Amino acid sequence: MSQTRIAIHGLGGVGKTQIAIEYAYWLHKEHPEVSMFWVHASDSVRFHQALSQIASECQVPGREGGGDVSKLVKDWLERKDCRPWLMIIDNADDAEIFFGYNREGSQSSTAIRRNAHAAYLGSYIPECSHGAVLVTTRNKQVGVDLTRSPGVIEVEMMNQAEAISLVRTRLGDDHQDNELMADLVNELEKIPLALAQAAAFIQKNSSSIAEYLEILKENDNARVELLSQPFQALGRDTEVSHAVTATWMVSFKQIRDQNPHASNLLSLMAFFNRQDIPKAYLSDRGESTLNTENGLGILKAFSLITAGKGTQSFDMHRLVQLVVRKWLLTEDEDQRWAETALRIVSRLYPSALLYGNWETCAAYLPHVYTILSFAELSEEAEDDRVCLLHETAGYLSRQGQLRQAEEFNMQVVEARKRVLGSEHLDTLISMNNLAVIYADQGRLQEAEELNVQVVEARKRVLGAKHPKTLTSMNNLALIYRDQGRLQEAEELGVQVAEASKRVLGAEHPDTLISMSLLASTYQDQGRLKEAEELRVQVVEASKRVLGAEHPDTLISISNLAWVYWDQGRSEEATVLLSDAVELSRVSLGPDHPKTQKRQAWLADWQRESLEKSSERSPYMGRWGFNESASEGAVVQGS
Repeated sequence: MSQTRIAIHGLGGVGKTQIAIEYAYWLHKEHPEVSMFWVHASDSVRFHQALSQIASECQVPGREGGGDVSKLVKDWLERKDCRPWLMIIDNADDAEIFFGYNREGSQSSTAIRRNAHAAYLGSYIPECSHGAVLVTTRNKQVGVDLTRSPGVIEVEMMNQAEAISLVRTRLGDDHQDNELMADLVNELEKIPLALAQAAAFIQKNSSSIAEYLEILKENDNARVELLSQPFQALGRDTEVSHAVTATWMVSFKQIRDQNPHASNLLSLMAFFNRQDIPKAYLSDRGESTLNTENGLGILKAFSLITAGKGTQSFDMHRLVQLVVRKWLLTEDEDQRWAETALRIVSRLYPSALLYGNWETCAAYLPHVYTILSFAELSEEAEDDRVCLLHETAGYLSRQGQLRQAEEFNMQVVEARKRVLGSEHLDTLISMNNLAVIYADQGRLQEAEELNVQVVEARKRVLGAKHPKTLTSMNNLALIYRDQGRLQEAEELGVQVAEASKRVLGAEHPDTLISMSLLASTYQDQGRLKEAEELRVQVVEASKRVLGAEHPDTLISISNLAWVYWDQGRSEEATVLLSDAVELSRVSLGPDHPKTQKRQAWLADWQRESLEKSSERSPYMGRWGFNESASEGAVVQGS
């Protein structure tokens, strides 16, 4: 026993106590001369009871004299004539009862209320060369302090084979379906206590694994209820509940008592997606950096969160999230924290109008879906919900995820009409966006009807030459073109392009869009020379204004390639489209719909199997226009 104090730590229910028991049996077998002492340390009363029992069993001198029995036991164990011993201190989770302080370095209210003359438990732990202490704790920080060493041992989750073996051992030969067992251990995230609880339920109710899984997968409430079922667990403390929910709620309450900042962070994180929770979400609450770092440190110490894929994100176990929500529900705090999470995501979700934000938009998207799944929100939270739907729909439409973008935009339109009125500027933005989505889906009649409403309302509210009015007129011209109404598309397109040059300038992105649309109309009319001249102007200006890799620049390059192809300049067209494909792979990614569409066209061209006159798709031209003209990412009220 070269190292006299060792601590093992891990999430509640991960198997720390069982490991300590197994080690004690092994040590007794290998070294029968070593005495074993087990001390429950979940609270100070049980700790002192355990030491008092040691005094009685070992007949420690002076134990009946009315003095401090715990100190007598410590002194007796440290005596040189005492035989070798191992003391296992189980569930040493509470820093206050061991040291009288929390990890922020000050006494908490709980500690202050204690008798100022009472010694803290840390002072009763013996230390000598002939004895050793093994500590089990959910709180790594307590383990570090008790052992005075950073090298505490983490008990990690079981792997798949270990978890299946545990279930098979508990259930016996009647339940040997490997596929169902694998499903079960994955659903319960390979947490030993959860697996033992599941096995106990199955045995007690004479159920099958399939029947248990059916209940488990029914919904989150059913999952939490199953995890709340009491059961007997061999080797665990008989005076505390063995249910997973109760086990973890003990940790939650300890954290709340010791560090409210950590408890707040835990409550907040329960309402995000469990993977890759951005640190930015946790720092956006007005707390000091020090409080946030201390709080995160405590949650990591209790193994309730772990580092995510990125250096600035965190993961939570799904089951931990569910139990935190259940705990907050019992405390009547669930709606408060759900709305806090919604407010943070809504405030931090970036505008998809800026191409540079797309990576962040994608990273935040799972959290959007999670937070929007909580239906019970107050009226005060409605603005945050609508703003988030609006921003997210803008990103989704730019990624070609049109069905989800439509659903979100419909909700925004309905909410804004109800609250703001049909001709409020924000309502008109949402209606414009929805019309663009209809057009991208090929639902041209619906797109036209909605777009006409927007044009007429904007002319009344903003005037005929306002940039937003010109945007909706551009959209309408685009719809006319897709409907084959080329004369109307040309007339409206010329009107918008000229007005946009006067109002916004010749190289403003919206002006370039209107020029691109007009070029598409010329191209459909067979006026290829005029189309080429406009396309070249748009490409050169887009490169200067937006950059060569900007998605709108890539659209203009692709459109110019189509003009070359229609003119019979196949070699120039193929080279230009090949450049656009390579840039698309870099800037949009290989799986983006536009990248794949361009790759398909390039493959057709290279095989010379595309009919120039009839197979040329107008979709890129329409798509190119809608990409920038859609106001799906305009912030509400701007």
